[in-house]
Amino acid sequence: MGSVLSWKVGRRFELGGRIAVAMVAFCAYLALFGWLAPYMNFSTTIDSQSAEVSERLGRYLGPHVDVSEFDQAVLLDVQGLYGGRDLWLSSDGKAVCRFVGQGVPQETRFEFEASREQLARLRNALQKHGFSSIWVPRRDGVPDEAHPKIFIASGSHQVAVAKWDNDKNADFDAVYNILLEIAESGKKGKQLPVDKVDRNQNCDWGWKPSGFPDNQYIRDLAKQ
Repeated sequence: MGSVLSWKVGRRFELGGRIAVAMVAFCAYLALFGWLAPYMNFSTTIDSQSAEVSERLGRYLGPHVDVSEFDQAVLLDVQGLYGGRDLWLSSDGKAVCRFVGQGVPQETRFEFEASREQLARLRNALQKHGFSSIWVPRRDGVPDEAHPKIFIASGSHQVAVAKWDNDKNADFDAVYNILLEIAESGKKGKQLPVDKVDRNQNCDWGWKPSGFPDNQYIRDLAKQ
């Protein structure tokens, strides 16, 4: 009689344990589904987010490509309201920069040559700061916030990185500051003629020197 009673009690404990495990598993399923539900449209949204995360992690953690021996370097740093500067630089030092004033159409362009020291510092920064692996988290900009973009072409590799002005990224800023310095030195170069600009624009947004990629191509590449 005692053995039968013990067997029954044991079976009840075993059944109770299985029920408890099943309940825990079911609660975990509901919690997971509830967490994922806002992101599931059903597959479209979550797939696009997964693709973005995979692409950016692959860029950040994947094989580093050394682009320090660049063929072309471009800085697009003109903001619609406050103006700014753009720079197009070739590996031989030949460069063009332009400066755009604030508010009204006033654009000046210069042709010049960057110094060997400037080129060496840029190459060193591109290598030291792993430019092709720089990862800047995406976000929406605040009104009138500058959004500089840097483009580097080296052999078959093309890399473009953009950063909102209020964000901090030491690797991006190191390269950015050298390009700013090179652009500023271009004011001592030969001034180029500028066609009349639409009075509603503060510069010709599509203009670039011959031989460089379109500005819109660089902007699109920086979004990837």
